[in-house]
Amino acid sequence: MDEIYSRLASEGTLYSMEADLENFFENIFRSFYNNCPYEDYKHLAIPEDYARFIEKTENSGIAFFKIDQYIYGLYQMIYYTIDDMKCNGNQEGKPVFWLYVGHRNERGFFFICCDKRSELYGQVCEFYDDSPFMSPEDGIELGDFKTFCNAVLNGGA
Repeated sequence: MDEIYSRLASEGTLYSMEADLENFFENIFRSFYNNCPYEDYKHLAIPEDYARFIEKTENSGIAFFKIDQYIYGLYQMIYYTIDDMKCNGNQEGKPVFWLYVGHRNERGFFFICCDKRSELYGQVCEFYDDSPFMSPEDGIELGDFKTFCNAVLNGGA
């Protein structure tokens, strides 16, 4: 069966899933924050570096067991983002949209800002026992996604 997939990839043309991801998360945002004006949705965008990571890794997450740090693949990221919005989202507030992209140990949670209105757009922040949907001001800024990945490769973000 792997041979069929290899032939498909070599004979076809791979295309970006970035637009599909943006539409998907716009719909998630709309369903959760259904009282927000339409203009809020046009500010949502998956940062380019993160979209490339998702395309490259597909559904596979990456685990660094020695430093107890994890970067989520597509399905984990979707699942944990939606779950965190349900548990911690402030539906009455003026939300900024974040994606839950990984964790370290049991208490450090990594999110990337996907809202172009925010000065944190494209930045990964760590929330210790917290979430940007609950306390956006409590995040520790770790840099853009490439900087974050580089820190993980050098022993931990």
